[in-house]
Amino acid sequence: VRGLDLGAAMHPSADAIAIGCAGGLGFAAILPIVTASWAPRVRLLRGLRRAWNGLEFALGNDLRLPHIVFLALCSAISEEVFFRGILQSEFGLVFSSAAFGLLHPFGFAYIAWATVAGLGLGTLFSGTGTLVAPAAAHATYNLLALAYLRLRATRPEEYA
Repeated sequence: VRGLDLGAAMHPSADAIAIGCAGGLGFAAILPIVTASWAPRVRLLRGLRRAWNGLEFALGNDLRLPHIVFLALCSAISEEVFFRGILQSEFGLVFSSAAFGLLHPFGFAYIAWATVAGLGLGTLFSGTGTLVAPAAAHATYNLLALAYLRLRATRPEEYA
């Protein structure tokens, strides 16, 4: 990979993990907003709600805790190595964030959300100098999002 030292960027520290987890909690704060009963009335949230409902229908009932943990960790680590470790290091923050958004094609609103999330993850990488912070943020978000997805998918219809 053209001499990029990805190994050096993966050394964990308590600070990087804490910063990343806090960032992931911030990203996850949008989940109850997107799934609120009033969200479809807000144009900005309508597309995100459609994407979320599609994911909930496709994945929700089949997710179990081991699946959630596996998906959260593996996707976070692999995507952060690729998008931040390789693409951002080689082509910059804007390019890697746009690519991150485009490779989450659940509709225009979700692509826009993923692009903004990519900017946040890339900023964590730039600010800390380690892939651990964005990987921790990404894993925290994925873990909470998938658990929330599972919870919503298993609720009785009148409460969903």
